[in-house]
Amino acid sequence: MPPKVIPLSQRFWNKVDKSAGPEACWFWTGTTGSSGYGHLRNRYGRKPNVLMAHRISYELVNGPIPNGLECCHRCDNRACVNPAHLFLGTHKENMEDAARKGRARAPKGEANGANLHPETHCKGEGMWSAKLTRDQVRVIRIEAQEGLSYAKLGRKYGISDVQIRRIVKRLAWKHI
Repeated sequence: MPPKVIPLSQRFWNKVDKSAGPEACWFWTGTTGSSGYGHLRNRYGRKPNVLMAHRISYELVNGPIPNGLECCHRCDNRACVNPAHLFLGTHKENMEDAARKGRARAPKGEANGANLHPETHCKGEGMWSAKLTRDQVRVIRIEAQEGLSYAKLGRKYGISDVQIRRIVKRLAWKHI
């Protein structure tokens, strides 16, 4: 008997945290690459491959992405898969958008807060506004090692448990 095939849409939405509400970022809780973008393995078909989570989100809601276009983030948050935060553009348009928003070379850590932009939907959760200091990041990692849960740490520091996990696993704040 062949293994049960779970539809891509079901596998995708099972890995999305929508708890912040419809207007906020919906965080990808599955695998992320070193670039910070979410990935989902398509294990079915002749050639299994890795799909970008934000592109899957866009296509599930809006249909296929035409050749030559990229799926861009209004919120500048690579982990966000909220289709309302996604739009299509050419590579050139995507790079111009990055430059216009000052994110062509994003500062790290506490310097991040200097780049908050009014058009960003994800204030406080995206890559443009650091809520933590270097010292807090160090303490979070120690407290997690001591057994404090991601949920408790998230409440303590006013950020999501998903972001706490990213900090502890050094997917966020890698430079500390």
